[in-house]
Amino acid sequence: MGNEHSRAASHAGAGPEDNAGTDSAPSPAVSGTGLARYTVATAPVAGSPAAAVFSLHLPPGLVVPAAGISPEILKQYRTSTLSLADFTLKRTLGTGSFGRVMLAQHKATKHWVAIKVLRKDKVVKMKQVEHAKYEKQILDEIKCPFVVNLLAFFQDAKNLYLVLEYVRGGEMFTHLRKAGRFTDEVAKFYAAEVVLAWEYIHSRSIIYRDLKPENLLINADGHLKARAA
Repeated sequence: MGNEHSRAASHAGAGPEDNAGTDSAPSPAVSGTGLARYTVATAPVAGSPAAAVFSLHLPPGLVVPAAGISPEILKQYRTSTLSLADFTLKRTLGTGSFGRVMLAQHKATKHWVAIKVLRKDKVVKMKQVEHAKYEKQILDEIKCPFVVNLLAFFQDAKNLYLVLEYVRGGEMFTHLRKAGRFTDEVAKFYAAEVVLAWEYIHSRSIIYRDLKPENLLINADGHLKARAA
């Protein structure tokens, strides 16, 4: 829960634009998020540092990549009454002030997820109850292919559990450190996806105050996903 986000008094930005990127050269009028969409659709990302680890392919005319989870699996999460017994815990992905994030596999679907486990006693002791409630509320509202989405929420006597998409590429910071520096094409590509992520977040009247490479993850298809919690 290291990320800080708050609700703006009014919309901080317009909603996603309808114009899609094409394979043709952009006109001088293409700017703002329209330029970001064009960049995502046409950027030559074969030199991406993620390409060395993952099979990275950007189909022609792509505007927004798929969210990475099928509607059928998502429906199971949303309509089922889940508990920790429904998952096989594998290993710890990271730790925080109130708990840890675990790599887990959903037993019914064999789908891999990241489960954020928050200890209730620590949340109460550090007077973060409202923060935890607000975090869950915000994650419930976010449904964006460039953001790590919340799949489900449940709790027991000791912990709160946020079931999140598992982004197996890891942090952009790791890839950047290994590469030393990104090429201009790769930098433009990921900058464009950051713009589109924050365009969406602002369209939901949410202010995000923890943008850094450690909070930007790279998905298996090479696309960016920002941690929203």
